[in-house]
Amino acid sequence: MLLSYDEALDIYGSDYQLKKAISKHQIYKIEKGIYSDRKDPDVLALMSKKYPLAVIDHEYAFYLYNLIRTKPDKITLITPSASSRIKDDRIRQSFIQEDLLYLGVEILEIEQEPIYTYNLERLLVELVRNRNKYPKTVYREAVGNFRKIIKDLSDDLINEYLEPFKNKDAYRRVIDNEIR
Repeated sequence: MLLSYDEALDIYGSDYQLKKAISKHQIYKIEKGIYSDRKDPDVLALMSKKYPLAVIDHEYAFYLYNLIRTKPDKITLITPSASSRIKDDRIRQSFIQEDLLYLGVEILEIEQEPIYTYNLERLLVELVRNRNKYPKTVYREAVGNFRKIIKDLSDDLINEYLEPFKNKDAYRRVIDNEIR
């Protein structure tokens, strides 16, 4: 379980007691302001705790859903356009309008930590919208795996997620021509 500094203080009562628990290895200080009952917590759970309003997207989300086999080197976090830049070598940050950020969000759980990512329909839209940004091998593998599950996806949700984007008709054509 991951804890913020305030959550750890609630459990241990004071900064002194928290430091005592750390020295006894009852809890571990992972990073500034992040504590864990495990010495080496999952990096995705850690990033979700550290950046709780961000959404995991792009290659890392494809990996989570087994749409690509190779685990990406960096976790892509989508944040609102007005967010400050994240300075962390483990993160690749993308920005999106705040009203679009949580459209199609799904909550997964890793090590009792909520992980915000997109559902498969929104991931398909993101794949098509950002197709020129992915390495060709990643794009082809994801497209091939979406072809296998396209009949299980909701056309209504795909259309709903395409609606706010100005190139929605072009994106629909790509979905119809390359994936269906």
